[in-house]
Amino acid sequence: MKKFGWLVLAGWLLSQCTAKESGNTGSSTPATDQVPDTLEFFPVTAFLQAQINELDSMPVTILQIAKVANKEDSTWISTQQLKPLLQPFTEDRIDKRNLVHLFRENRFNDQSTESVTLTYLPLFTPLPDTVQLRRWDVYVHPDNGQLKMVYISRQLNRNGTALTQQLIWKTGHWAKMVTAGAGKDTASSLQQEIKWIWGNAN
Repeated sequence: MKKFGWLVLAGWLLSQCTAKESGNTGSSTPATDQVPDTLEFFPVTAFLQAQINELDSMPVTILQIAKVANKEDSTWISTQQLKPLLQPFTEDRIDKRNLVHLFRENRFNDQSTESVTLTYLPLFTPLPDTVQLRRWDVYVHPDNGQLKMVYISRQLNRNGTALTQQLIWKTGHWAKMVTAGAGKDTASSLQQEIKWIWGNAN
């Protein structure tokens, strides 16, 4: 599978974050009225859409593995079937300036994952009802600037039940979505886990 053009963009954005002296360093939570004018969030939504479009242009069939409780089911699907399943994670658009007054950006070197991690957390709670996002992380290779992985967590209400939905996107390889409920024990809280594989599963 060929490298994606967005990997180069990730390196460029990372250098921009490093160069901005007025940017957030992650040492503390800034006041909501002190968001730097130059702060630009990594365009996660555009990245995911580009990845999906790249998949759509390739002659691949996607292996879908669905787990509910102790039951597991595997099937093959097309990218056209995958698109609507990922659509909820592109509804709250994350781009250069969107959401900067609701979330803060922290940046740190994570030696355990060999990544520079950009973490985005709420500036305050509760967030507006119209915003389902709760946090997201961007993992970038420190040497070549390649975007390795994206993690997104969102909260939603389905038929009166509060749910947390998480997406992990491993660039060029696989994606996994976990939907969990409000139950206190693992059996009742884990609703569904779906993994889609089109490259190396590791």
